[in-house]
Amino acid sequence: MITRTMSLKTSAFVSLAALSMTACNKKNNDQGVSTKTSFIQVVHSAPKTGELEVEINGQKLSGKVAYLNSSGVYNRIKSDTAKEVPLKISFNNTVVAEGKISLANNEYYSLFLHDTLGTGKKIKYAFLKDDLAAPGAGLANVRFLHLSVDAPAADIDLLGKDSIRLVTGATYIGSTPDIAKLSAFTKIKAGDYRVKVKVKKGTKTETILEVPVVKLEANKSTTLCLRGLTKGMGGYELGMHTWQHK
Repeated sequence: MITRTMSLKTSAFVSLAALSMTACNKKNNDQGVSTKTSFIQVVHSAPKTGELEVEINGQKLSGKVAYLNSSGVYNRIKSDTAKEVPLKISFNNTVVAEGKISLANNEYYSLFLHDTLGTGKKIKYAFLKDDLAAPGAGLANVRFLHLSVDAPAADIDLLGKDSIRLVTGATYIGSTPDIAKLSAFTKIKAGDYRVKVKVKKGTKTETILEVPVVKLEANKSTTLCLRGLTKGMGGYELGMHTWQHK
């Protein structure tokens, strides 16, 4: 009888231990569900297109974004371990662009909206990773995007403390941009620069746009965008805008 009683107690103890371990494992699994937090800024460079709304992974970003404006700050986006999440861009409750984007944990990105609605009632976008690491004492990070749908290939010259040709023969980024290439920044001495946009016309090179002063701040990352239309009017003319990523 004694032996039998001890066996029952042992059996009960083992059963309770197994249940306890199962509960603990479930709790740990629930707590261990991996989520990612990413940070995204929206820049509206699509001429003749009104205010746009952006939704990423089912989460609407703060407020509508007007032409030549941005969302202002980086929006915090949470997602699970999925490699890609859905993106939807809307104008007046009509979807004008959609797709999937890849997010990494604790990384910063900019979503550049470009092209005009046109006959297809669609626009395009470029989703770029932003390198916000300080480039070094007295230096600034800068990159260039050709977002003017009807402008020819262009050379971009920066004239100032560290005069350089930032890019050569840059074409409109279109619907299948080289994301890795476009995301990269170039280190340059911080300061005020004159920006010249040059295009080839036959055997000659012509400056089609000149911006007297663009300020590149030390330890900041800035994107220069060629925007608008070559024959645009009323705010849609060809121009250069700058976005400092904060």
